[in-house]
Amino acid sequence: MGPSLAFLGLVLTVTGCLTGTAAGSGFVYDPGFGTGERGVGRIFEKGFIREMIPRRDGGITFVGKSRSDNPETLKNTFFAGVLKANGTPLYSFGKLGRAENPLPSVWGNAAGIARAPGGKFYVVGNFREESSSWKSLVYRIHRDGWVDDAFHTYTSNASSASRQTLSDVATDDKGRAIVIGTYRPNHRTSRILLMRFESGGKLDPDFGRGGRVVIGSRNKRNNRGVAVIPLSSGRILFGGVLGGYPFVARIDEGGELDRRFGRRGFTTFARGPENKCGPRALCNLTDLVRTPDGNIRALANFDYYMDSWIPSVIGLRPGGRIDSRFGEGGWLGLGDWGAGSFGARDLAAMDDSSVIVVSNHLAGNAAWSQVMRINPRGRFDRSFGNRGALRINGTRAYGATAMANGGFAIAFARGQKALIQKFNP
Repeated sequence: MGPSLAFLGLVLTVTGCLTGTAAGSGFVYDPGFGTGERGVGRIFEKGFIREMIPRRDGGITFVGKSRSDNPETLKNTFFAGVLKANGTPLYSFGKLGRAENPLPSVWGNAAGIARAPGGKFYVVGNFREESSSWKSLVYRIHRDGWVDDAFHTYTSNASSASRQTLSDVATDDKGRAIVIGTYRPNHRTSRILLMRFESGGKLDPDFGRGGRVVIGSRNKRNNRGVAVIPLSSGRILFGGVLGGYPFVARIDEGGELDRRFGRRGFTTFARGPENKCGPRALCNLTDLVRTPDGNIRALANFDYYMDSWIPSVIGLRPGGRIDSRFGEGGWLGLGDWGAGSFGARDLAAMDDSSVIVVSNHLAGNAAWSQVMRINPRGRFDRSFGNRGALRINGTRAYGATAMANGGFAIAFARGQKALIQKFNP
């Protein structure tokens, strides 16, 4: 008899999946993934899935966070896992399907996962041990889920006065890990942090200053690094919040700003009556993708009325200029999402340069999530779901990924349970 699902903390459910139908959209629920007709796979009983990577065999590699009420086990920890093409755990991966992080922690949050050369994976996250400060963690695992000792596991130095938090990881064309996050040298200052690691896990001395690039602004508090995309010739595209404004920027292989991109290396944007971001007009960037045609799509939320998130997809050309042909003058507003920390969450670029968007909504006491498809021209694909959107009967959406067969998968939660749902083209 194989390992029990109760032991792994996994359950299987078909409730809380997408309502409506994907018929006519070119996508259908994958009936071979999980059980039931709506393509819902294995989940954690308590936790969430932070990021997913498609496998060539139709499965999914992911990084997530699990919670436990057992006082004898870790309360919150992040780890990587694998689902087979049929939605069941790959028990040969790590320890019974889980590749836990190499350092013990009481609290942990997954940040990202990326393919590494040789079928391996880079994993990043943030963790805290008992009675200690938060630290960031970068490590590499083999294809079977066990830690790769040939890569020197990186942990940040933490003190009561300084802290760094990692947000994303990607791999460049030389197999090096590129990591982005936020560095806080003191309680009143935050800066955007980029790091590049050599194949052995050491910080690359040829990148920035000792392997680190730190970017700040006059507005010292509102700077955050969110997403990173390696380009050819060692260049790096990245995005986040700079001085309170969502931005996209590009640096060269040495870590210097590429002033040919956007305006002196940056493109920033805002919306609202005064076209500003600030204490009374909150703005953030949640994701960034590069489509197969070379264009850039940024996902940002604007709370310029202090009571309602207004998310938007912004289209940029490869050189960083706003693409006026996308949406309305480069913008596609996704609607009024309601009060609270809700809004658009994640992007996935498809083979035809369309994008999948997952988002969260709040109206009164009702909360829900949905998935949308945006065509390359910045218009809702009205053949997808109900005029471009399918509603998720869940409480929180976390992410989306394009699958190798041209379909996509989404990660979301209902209550404390985390689900993955897969669609075929």
